[in-house]
Amino acid sequence: MASLVTFKRALDVMLTDLGKDIRPFPDRPHVRAVDREAVRDELLKAYTADTLEAKRTAFHRCEKMAQQRGVVQWFWIAKSEGR
Repeated sequence: MASLVTFKRALDVMLTDLGKDIRPFPDRPHVRAVDREAVRDELLKAYTADTLEAKRTAFHRCEKMAQQRGVVQWFWIAKSEGR
């Protein structure tokens, strides 16, 4: 699906440009990660659709598909300061 290719490109670009090495679990290796919103913003710029709402819908659809197909495997909640 073309939209998943666009999602993967947006993810790759943002991992390269803004990615950080993090260790989400103490007993696991470091991984390269990027903020979900950065990927969303990049996809919204790259995705061709008539409306912003169509682009947002495409992002959510692609995000779900990426999880199902193993493109994106892990999500976790970032602990905010003060918690």
